[in-house]
Amino acid sequence: MNTAIETQPAVRVAGHNQIFRLEEFTSGRYDVYSAINGLRAGSLIGGNGQWCAEQGSKLLGYFGTKDDAALALIQARGFPSQTLFEQMRAFVEGPLKPLQHYQDDFYKHDRAYLDEWQNATDMLWFVTATATHLVSLDLDEITKREGNAVLEARDPAITGKPLHIHHLDVGTGRMRPCTPEKALALINSPTQTYRFASGTIKKHGETFAHVTLTVERRPAQSPIANIAMAVAREPSQKEIAVLRRFAAYAAVRHFGTLFAAVGHVRIADAERTYFDSARPA
Repeated sequence: MNTAIETQPAVRVAGHNQIFRLEEFTSGRYDVYSAINGLRAGSLIGGNGQWCAEQGSKLLGYFGTKDDAALALIQARGFPSQTLFEQMRAFVEGPLKPLQHYQDDFYKHDRAYLDEWQNATDMLWFVTATATHLVSLDLDEITKREGNAVLEARDPAITGKPLHIHHLDVGTGRMRPCTPEKALALINSPTQTYRFASGTIKKHGETFAHVTLTVERRPAQSPIANIAMAVAREPSQKEIAVLRRFAAYAAVRHFGTLFAAVGHVRIADAERTYFDSARPA
C-alpha cells in the first residue's frame, strides 16, 4: 500500500492515543492522523455528540464521539493492516531481535497476508528465531487446525527456543502480547464467527453461503477443485476474503492434503458475481 504523506501547516495537537492523533485545525474541526505511520486519514467537524467524518470530498458518516469518528477514518483508509504491520516490524527490528533468520519472508509474506486478508478477522502472530506464522481467528476448523499446529510445533518445551505470540486486533489496529494459554483459548473458542459444515458456511449462526465443489481431473496431473459459492446476500470485501479462505479449505478437506490444488473460485448469487478467480483483477 503506497500512500503519500500529506504535509500540513503547524497546528496544535488536540489529542492522541495509540491508534490516531487529532490536530485542531480550527474551532470544532480536527485533522486525523495515524499515530503509527503519521499518514493523514481525513478530518472531523462538529461537536456535542455529532461528529462528521470526511475524507476529501467524501462524507464517511456521523458519529457520537470524536474517537469513534477518528477510528472510522483510520479503518476506512485501510490503516489497521498498515498500523499492525508497522508494530510488527518494530517488534522484529526492536531490541529483542526475535527473528534471526528468513527476515525477507516476514517483510514480503506477512505484509502480503495482512493486505489480502482485508482485516476480516483478528489474528494471532507467532514469531520464532526462524519463522513467523499468521493465524486468522474465528474461522472454525481453519483456525483450530492452523493454530493448534503452530502451538504444538513451536512449543518452547519441545524446541527449547522462545516463542513470541501477539494478538492482532484489526478493529483497533493494536498488537498486544498474548500468552500461550490465551492463544489456545482464542484458537479453540466455542463462539467462532464463522462455521463450515455440510457444505454450508454460517456467520453468527445464519446461513451465509452454500459451497459446491467439483473435481477436475487432468491427464498426468493432480486433480484440482473448482469451488462455487452461492451467497445469501451481497458480501463485503472482508467477507469475500473469508470465503476465499474457506474455498481453499474445502479443497483441503476434500482431498485430505494441505497441498490440495484449487482451480476456479466463484462467489455469486442468482443475479450477480462478486468474485471470480477466472477474471482479471
